[in-house]
Amino acid sequence: MRRGTIGAIAVLFAALTGDAHAQATDSYPDRPIKVVVPAAAGGVTDTPARILTNRMRDNLGQTFVVENQGGAGGILASENVKRASPDGYTLLYVNAATHGLLPALKKSLSYDALKDFVPIVMAVRAPLAIVVRSESPYRTLADLVKAPAAIPNP
Repeated sequence: MRRGTIGAIAVLFAALTGDAHAQATDSYPDRPIKVVVPAAAGGVTDTPARILTNRMRDNLGQTFVVENQGGAGGILASENVKRASPDGYTLLYVNAATHGLLPALKKSLSYDALKDFVPIVMAVRAPLAIVVRSESPYRTLADLVKAPAAIPNP
């Protein structure tokens, strides 16, 4: 089973290079794999990345090194991984903001989130919530949406 897992993951990682045949070998991985997280350690992006890399380590018997590269909304980390050798040993753990929202808002990126990177797995589905302080008069989203209209213009 381990050999099958290694082969399957090697093929997935090879998708990053565009050369699946060259990467899907019995020797992969034969050295530590770096997973770049475009956020600070301990945050909402970092935590699931570490859980995932621990599982991959257990399945492959190989070391995974999580490297946090926070800053510029994920641009710095994305640029660094784009410049890395496309050999499957440097992976980028992204979220909807870094590779969905940011490219839509910033047209002058040095990379194309769709052409320069290939998604290999959806790792996490996480709900988001809008909350207010318990003392707030707002109890529903409709209450909150109506609020600006109730504020008189000076």
